[in-house]
This record gives sequence, structure tokens and C-alpha cells, in this order.
Amino acid sequence: MNEFSTFCGYRTHNVLSQNEYLFENILPLLEPEQVLEQSDPTGQYAFTRIIWSTRAGPAKGGVRISKQKNDAALKALAIRILLKCSTNKLPHGGAAGEIILRKENYSDEALKSIILEFLLMNKENLVSEKDILSPDLGFGASEIVIAANLAKSDGEIPIHHINGKPIELGGVAGRKDATGIGAAHVLDRVLEWAPQTISSRTYSMQGFGHAGQGLATTLDKQNWTCVSLSDSTGTLFSKRGLNIQELISFKSMGGCFETWNGDGAEFMNHEAQFDVDADLFIPAFNSDEITETRARLVRCKLILEIANSPITEDADRILNDRGIVVIPDLIGNAGGIIASHLEWYYGAQGILPPSEESAIFEVVKSRLDVGIKAMMEMSEQRNISFPDAANIMSIEGLSV
Repeated sequence: MNEFSTFCGYRTHNVLSQNEYLFENILPLLEPEQVLEQSDPTGQYAFTRIIWSTRAGPAKGGVRISKQKNDAALKALAIRILLKCSTNKLPHGGAAGEIILRKENYSDEALKSIILEFLLMNKENLVSEKDILSPDLGFGASEIVIAANLAKSDGEIPIHHINGKPIELGGVAGRKDATGIGAAHVLDRVLEWAPQTISSRTYSMQGFGHAGQGLATTLDKQNWTCVSLSDSTGTLFSKRGLNIQELISFKSMGGCFETWNGDGAEFMNHEAQFDVDADLFIPAFNSDEITETRARLVRCKLILEIANSPITEDADRILNDRGIVVIPDLIGNAGGIIASHLEWYYGAQGILPPSEESAIFEVVKSRLDVGIKAMMEMSEQRNISFPDAANIMSIEGLSV
């Protein structure tokens, strides 16, 4: 199945390998539609933009600033976004971009010139409304503002094809928090379907980036107790619960868990977190973090995937055999991409978006409800796991 099979993730690969009809219907998606690449003549920086598909609508995907080129990760990301849009019935294809440079070596003005070069390389796709750029690792709020202002100055690039903008440039309220808010909503809906899954409302979270912090804040308000939490330095553990808001403040000031001395929390290594007893485990760090060995250790009843593809194939089978319910990333972390879609939609239609975050969150939740309901119904009717159901939904959506 070529590159699509290689980078789509094993769950999707399994769906395709077992259904010849679906495979034949997505043959045009087995290779990217377009790969744009450009290098600085001096070799100091380079650009890549992958447009995997525009079959369902304009391709959508983030731009990363990285120190090293990683084509495999970029292709996997473009396909993951394609699958996520399909699962949640968003009219978008998948895309991903990368600017290779050492950011610390460039002034603000130099970085602005480089972002302009990247936009000009991809200008035809932006002007023809085939591609939508979003923030990603290293290409955050300040870079998006630069890109949006450059699009505005250009006069031909539609600014609604730059997503993640501040409200004054056409962004939507609450976009940054939509992933966490959406994940908490998905969790609520699944627990309505299976309330017996939890007893103590305790959870353990691996990773504490923006999405993880947003979800933890929402769970705090819903009387969940975080008993373990990890960052790049290690894991904090407290049986009576960690103070999420204090830890968010601590991290915002550059703190790391290794130096935390509040809550009477115990500092442990990363591996110890997988042996913590909690109702819910939330992988919010990286792909392939829950391995076969870790899947045998985890003591939870439910896993909510916030990171993309955080569970390996062997681990997935073990968790399923152990009766641990997994809420897949295709649904679990889709709140952010739905909010990003709304930013594009309001801009494309010339509609003023709601000014209140709560109004945006309600739209995000209602869109998520469609996918959640379909996933749970398919899981029950076919006696398959949530991840299998979500991946079948994504492929069936692409094969239409």
C-alpha cells in the first residue's frame, strides 16, 4: 500500500488489509498529491510542504520549525490529519509542512523573511484555496501572526487560509483550549455510555503541554483528582492529588517537575508512572509511548489518547485483552482541529464568529457528538473496540 500504508498507522492499515472494497476506493490517496521542497542557496534552511489530499476540500495541516528534516514524521502527520478530518466529517484533506533551521540563530526580521519565502513557495495552493496552514511545534502564535500579516500585505493570499490567528486578525475565541475542552467532553460522553468504567475519578497524565494543561484544568472543575503527572524530567506522584493550577503556573515560569517541592509530591522516573493505580490514563506526550511492556503494567480502566498514535500495535492488543477501554486520538483530541475548521469556515463565508469562547466550545462539542455517537454505535453493533470503529469510520469516509 506504499506510503499511505507505511505512515497511516497500524489500526488504519489493519482496516484496509481486511477490506478490499475500501482499499480500492482510496487508491488515489496512496501517494501525496503534491510535495513542495525548496532550499536556501547557502544551505542554512529548507522548506517542505506536503499536500496529501484535497478530495474532500482544502488540505489542512500545521507547519513545524525543526532542526532536522524528518520526511517520515511529516508524511505520517499529513495522513493523520486526513484521517482525523474524515472521522469527524470535516471537509478537509491532510497536509503538513516543515521549515528546517536553528531558530535561535535568526533575528525576528530574518525569521519574517524566511516565513515569507515559505508562503511564496506555497502561494499557488494558498491563493487557489487548496491549502490551510496551522501552527505546530516551533511555529506558534508569533509565527502565525507574522504569516497572517504577510498574507494581508500580499493581497492575494486569503487570510482565512492561515489558522491559529488572534481574534483581531480573524481568529476564533477559545481555539487554543479547544483540544482540552473537547477531550473532556469526549470523556464525559463515553462515561455516560459506560459509567461503571470508573469508581474514584482519579487519573494519571503523561505529558503536560498546552493540550494536557487545558484538559487537566477542565477535569479539575469536574472533581477529577490527578495522582500522577509527568514532564520531560520525570513524574510527580501524590495519592491525595496534585495541585494542577499551581503546576501550570510553575511550568509557565520555566519550572520542571524534577525541582518541584509542593504538594508533598513524590518525584519518580518515567517508567514508574505506568504502574500508578488510577481510573484513567492520559497519554499526552508523544507517539508509541505505550509499548507492550508498559501495556502490561498500566493499572487503569480507561485510556484517553491526547497524543497522536501513543499506543503501539502489540500494546493495543494487550490492552484490549485486558478489557481496558481506549478512546482513540481520532476522536479524543479532535477538538482542536474542529475549532481550526471553524476559523477557516467563518473566514471563508465572511461570517463574524461568536465572540464568546463558550459559544465556540458548544459548536465544537456538537461536532464531536456526531463522531462519538457513530463510534460508540459501530463499536456496539460490530463488537469491536473504539479505536477499530474510529478507523473504519475514517476509511469509509475517505472511500466515498
